[in-house]
Amino acid sequence: MHNVWQIARRELGALFVQPLAYVFGVVLLALTGYVFAAELFVHATQPGVLPLDVQSVLGLFTFLYLFAMPALTMRLLAEEQRSGTLELLLSLPIRDGELVLGKFLAGFLFYALTAALTGVFPLILFVFGNPDPGPIWSAYLGVLLYGAALLGIGLLASALTENQIVAFIVALGITLLLYLLTIVAQSFAVAESVATLFNELALANHQDNFFRGVLLVKDGLYFVAITAVFLLTTSLILKSKRGRLAMADWATLGGTAAVFTLLYILATQNPGWRYDATANNALTPLPETIDLLQNLDEPIRVLGFYTSETAFQQSQAEAALQTMQAYTNQLSYEFVDPNANPLLAEQYDLTFAGTLVFTREDGSFAKAATLTDRDLHTALLRTLNPTVKTAYFLTGHGERGWQDFGEEGMGTAVTLLQESGFTINTLNLFTAGEVPADASAVFLIDQQAPLADAELAALSRYVDDGGALFIARDAVDTEGRAAAEADGLLTWLQTSWGITLRNDLIIDAALAQAGQSIGLTFIGAQYGDSPITQGLAQFGTIFNVARSIETELPGGVTAVNLITTSSQAWGETNFEQMISAGEVAPDAEDATGQLTVALSARNTASGARLVVFGDTDFLSNSFIQQGGNSFLFENAANWLVDDVLTIQLSARESIPRQVTISQSQLTLLQLVSIFLTPGLLGLAGVWVWVSRRRVG
Repeated sequence: MHNVWQIARRELGALFVQPLAYVFGVVLLALTGYVFAAELFVHATQPGVLPLDVQSVLGLFTFLYLFAMPALTMRLLAEEQRSGTLELLLSLPIRDGELVLGKFLAGFLFYALTAALTGVFPLILFVFGNPDPGPIWSAYLGVLLYGAALLGIGLLASALTENQIVAFIVALGITLLLYLLTIVAQSFAVAESVATLFNELALANHQDNFFRGVLLVKDGLYFVAITAVFLLTTSLILKSKRGRLAMADWATLGGTAAVFTLLYILATQNPGWRYDATANNALTPLPETIDLLQNLDEPIRVLGFYTSETAFQQSQAEAALQTMQAYTNQLSYEFVDPNANPLLAEQYDLTFAGTLVFTREDGSFAKAATLTDRDLHTALLRTLNPTVKTAYFLTGHGERGWQDFGEEGMGTAVTLLQESGFTINTLNLFTAGEVPADASAVFLIDQQAPLADAELAALSRYVDDGGALFIARDAVDTEGRAAAEADGLLTWLQTSWGITLRNDLIIDAALAQAGQSIGLTFIGAQYGDSPITQGLAQFGTIFNVARSIETELPGGVTAVNLITTSSQAWGETNFEQMISAGEVAPDAEDATGQLTVALSARNTASGARLVVFGDTDFLSNSFIQQGGNSFLFENAANWLVDDVLTIQLSARESIPRQVTISQSQLTLLQLVSIFLTPGLLGLAGVWVWVSRRRVG
């Protein structure tokens, strides 16, 4: 080891007096600093838009080293050969392996130093924010392993020739080939086995997992194997140039490569050999999903429909599916471009790209529209246990359009139900006369005209027979909604269920959207103990122009207040004064304190179920994807049809990740990011250059 360190010291001394090294370091740090400064602006002005990490900065760092590492290594052995100092070095009591390791150590220390200089970026995040440390340290580990592999390749190229330019070209060619293998596989119609091989050999594929925060044994083996095999090959090349190469040396190289190959294959077959570095195990499925995966007794094939425009989402989907594969060997996947294969997309009734379809051999399938824990679990569960859930949406009274994807429509909400396994139909009770026998639940949302007596009677018979009904009525702020109040539905709710939809308008300034003068758009304050609201507190639910609900339950009816306001809320009843004066205050006629926005009820005798909301805006396309509104609607629909398996999932711990930076601090930190470390490194280079001139 003494010889290795002496060689490394000699090489480091040579590296740190080269102006090119300082120029490269300054340029690299300035570029990464610029990217970080841009991200810092987004973090400060739009919290949550970007993940609070340095993955993009380190991604740029490693990409630039694809080109810089060949330049760094091209002279390490080529110059020694050209000048004749290699023979002099090897004439000393130094082994070929010690020489190679010494050169490698010098290059690796230089690389690690430049990587360490980027440490100012995560330091800023930790001082002014709350990033997850796991993905950051795992990303730096990946950066170091990646650099070691590039160094091994560069040293081999430098050992092959005396010409530094040739060494640079050879090293760059090998590294670019390894980096672009996945793109090559996608661009050319190669066999599936070849594409799989290319993906396993690609540099970027193994680096991505480190950047996400998950450590796979196979990824670590990949980088260690490349480094070890290339360094050993470099040592054998030097030995051959002195005529000392023996068959035993080739056997050693072959045996080393074989051992690493076998270990890699073993690690690939055991994807459970992994470590999730994230604080809340975000890259590990929920316990309920793991249980499903571990008990799979038949193959599940997942088709991911993504276009070139959704390539980033595809990479996220692949990471999620690889995570699921860690717990079963029955899950496989492939990605399909719906534009290139529209017939296959049509077969699964896809409405948009970015969907995963879980399929069984018998042809049954279920879709996951997002990559949330809930959607992935539900899709897997629905594939294994297909159930018939038929939802009928009442029409004929000016209800919200269930196929309307405009701001006020419900197209997105209905699509979410379809993704959750519901078959959607419309129902005009005026012409049908009765609720169809196959109805799992009936939805009456934002009617603008009263129900006819016969329609109400049909609904009543359906519920009395154990049916399920979803009712959502807004505050009475339009003529249509006022007209709807004249039907007998509210009276039926009061007499049969003890539920009253008050004629008021909830004002909750304590939890209102910022910038409102009154507080009509607000978030829910508390959530009842129900499968419908499980885990919703971490997302929040948003309501707009809602009315309150009160209960006086008769015998045989149980209810849960799903969403309540803060204790400072009240139900404003003087609409005219609010509109004319623009000012409101609670009076004796207004209900005050914690008000109920939504509730669920059940008749213990008949088994009938009811969900009532004093708001319909939360279902509109402009609100449904905000906070946990979509989860709330899906959960309520599934509870109505007694599909609690789709609802009951463990809540993943939610940890807020954001930075708190004032405008003056932001400007200063951006300047520090771009200029501090490049400036210090540049000054160090100038000092070295001046010192050498004085000595010279």
